Amino acid sequence: MNVKTADHRDVGNACREVLLVGTDPANIQLTREALEALELEHRLQVAEDGIAALKYLTQVVADRLSRQPDLVLLDADISRMSGLEVLAVIKSDEQMKSIPVVLMSSSASDDDAADACRLNANGIAHKPLESDSFMEVIRTVGRFWLDSVLKPDGPAGKPH
Repeated sequence: MNVKTADHRDVGNACREVLLVGTDPANIQLTREALEALELEHRLQVAEDGIAALKYLTQVVADRLSRQPDLVLLDADISRMSGLEVLAVIKSDEQMKSIPVVLMSSSASDDDAADACRLNANGIAHKPLESDSFMEVIRTVGRFWLDSVLKPDGPAGKPH
């Protein structure tokens, strides 16, 4: 399994788990920087393709001691399986379907957005080609899903 981890922990705060599924080294680095800029304690896991992502998620849900991701950032254009195929598997699995998944797409196609909605994506975000715009999208998505959304265990992983 090819999943890499980066920790950004601040003692005393709940750690958010983020799974990034993508292969572009520049986008991976920009995502790291954008999430760090939020100043939220987090651990970023990076899966380089759809198979690695599903293997990682399957292991996490099987190991009840592991924490499921608070957010999956899923590139639509990945290898070995498309982002939509990965999304379909996640959202059809009883143990994984509640994990928030945001599909990141550089396509402006309404069909892609419709397919992602049909497959129950929690969000679809345009993936700009320009670095600053890309980082702003990641910060916006991260701020919403990691710091604002109420989850069963409290706001974005914080105990209630």
